[in-house]
Amino acid sequence: MVETSVKGPRKDQWSRGVAATSFDAEGAPGHIGRVCDAVTVYPWDAPLVTLPDAAAIRDCLITRQGPTNLADTLVRTFVGPTG
Repeated sequence: MVETSVKGPRKDQWSRGVAATSFDAEGAPGHIGRVCDAVTVYPWDAPLVTLPDAAAIRDCLITRQGPTNLADTLVRTFVGPTG
């Protein structure tokens, strides 16, 4: 977890002489890498969850407030990857 604002007496330790800049996703790894030894990036659109089967897909859709009838229709017509 990284907080972009630094408060307190150690502010100079974190700046390392780098001028203030906007903080966006494209520049974040480089900015954080200047003060941290290791940086791991998890893109916002990364496939962080794998649903194992049609029943899990249906449950996920309903849990996310999807209409049950739509979830049922989507799962019936869903064609998953072939192993």
